[in-house]
Amino acid sequence: DEYPNDLETGTKVEGISDLTLDEWVNKNHEFDPYKEIEESELGMYCIHEENSPIPDTMQPEQKDENKVWKLFFDGSRSRQGAGGGAVLISPQGIKYYLAFRFQFSCSNNTAEYEALIHGLHWARKRGIKNLQVFGDSELIVNQVRGQHATKNDLLKSYKNRVWDLIEDFESFNIMSIPRKKNEAADRLAAVGATFDVVKNIIRGKTQPHIH
Repeated sequence: DEYPNDLETGTKVEGISDLTLDEWVNKNHEFDPYKEIEESELGMYCIHEENSPIPDTMQPEQKDENKVWKLFFDGSRSRQGAGGGAVLISPQGIKYYLAFRFQFSCSNNTAEYEALIHGLHWARKRGIKNLQVFGDSELIVNQVRGQHATKNDLLKSYKNRVWDLIEDFESFNIMSIPRKKNEAADRLAAVGATFDVVKNIIRGKTQPHIH
């Protein structure tokens, strides 16, 4: 299952699920990226911000199907590689995190699109119907909104894939925000781009959505 149910599989993963996002990112050097490496599928990992409740099991989404969820996404490319991050926030304010490493060549723009597409698949897998998306790449956001011409064939294919996914939602909006407002997704993407695949923390995506 490419997008496992993070709550049903448990919130305590390798003893670090009680850390806040900032604590986890700051302490990543404590983890050996070469232990228990798994390079098969995109993985999801749930940790919580301080004082954010995490239920023991997933509650039926139909209770919130008419309420708006929020999705923050970001892609990152560095000399060490490329990665993506996404933060999904429920109407009750519960936060879920997705961190992954791209094991293929990509630019900053394609990394952004990959992160967005994974986030949309993630939301769709949960049965979310109403989604507000936030990203700090004005180019990607404006292309998806149809406010910026997409001349590059590869980016055009990515944009069309996003448009296909948008059709699954009853209501959808995407807007650009400053990077400082997208800090959580930005940090997750940076971790994915910098660190190797780590089981239950950062898993790899070996193939892009657009070939």
